[in-house]
Amino acid sequence: MGQRVTPQTFYSKIFHIVVLLSAGIGTVFAQAPAISYIAPTSGTINGGTSVNIHGTNFQAGATVSIGGSPLNVTFLGSTLIQGKTTAHVAGGADIVVTNPNKETGI
Repeated sequence: MGQRVTPQTFYSKIFHIVVLLSAGIGTVFAQAPAISYIAPTSGTINGGTSVNIHGTNFQAGATVSIGGSPLNVTFLGSTLIQGKTTAHVAGGADIVVTNPNKETGI
């Protein structure tokens, strides 16, 4: 059996996942998604606005909400998410990216 690697805290949002490797058990570190900016910065309350969310650590299968309303994701890469907004209330809104591992970035 391989050597067990113990987790170290590099960033406050890092966690570890124990995975089976062909040589034994190891630890893999994954960072939470981080949003750098979104464009455009406003849209209609009726939805349908195309948005680009730029950042890092986006994972396949990530979901996005803007003000609690889901974003219809049309493209997802590790540093870019594109989608169309759904209807939501007027005013400022938090943008939340949630990776499949439940780590979030706001």
